[in-house]
Amino acid sequence: MACSIYQLVPASYYLAARFSDDFESAVLHAINGGGHNMARAMLTGALVGAQVGLSAIPQRFIDGLADGEELVSMTKQVAELSNKITL
Repeated sequence: MACSIYQLVPASYYLAARFSDDFESAVLHAINGGGHNMARAMLTGALVGAQVGLSAIPQRFIDGLADGEELVSMTKQVAELSNKITL
């Protein structure tokens, strides 16, 4: 996959749609695409993570993160706040 932003963003949206219920597959396909794979994987992971929720992200992905416990805590706080928003 190409590196330019005008191709990176659509590729991330495509992967998020194709693997909308499978966080691991979405992120791994983004990483294995070459080019700016970290940027594509980050955006893809954010999109799919928002769709599937924290419980669908493999624990081994979280365990290896620097400050993983703090990130999970912040994620839960954001989720709680978003549940309070009424449109």
